[in-house]
Amino acid sequence: MIHRFEKKQRVYEFIRFGITGGISFIVDYSILVLLTDGFDIFYLISSGISFSVSVFINYIICVKWVFKESKGRSIKSVISFFIISLIGLSLNQFLMCFSV
Repeated sequence: MIHRFEKKQRVYEFIRFGITGGISFIVDYSILVLLTDGFDIFYLISSGISFSVSVFINYIICVKWVFKESKGRSIKSVISFFIISLIGLSLNQFLMCFSV
């Protein structure tokens, strides 16, 4: 009985995580277009800003909504999240530089 409940919770957590990813994508892309086309900011600068804002929003949503059952976020997990995000930002900038 408990196992079934935990499995159901994981499915809902996975769905919330997918929704969070979609929200982060929309935020990232919207800010990128707004800064690049609306304010005529160089695309590498605007993509760095938009990626960073979307990572911050993603983190907040994940902490407050997706993984709310997690007890006590250690400093190690927060640092790991932001190190992985920096790797993602580097990859994003590299791909933007060579794709545009």
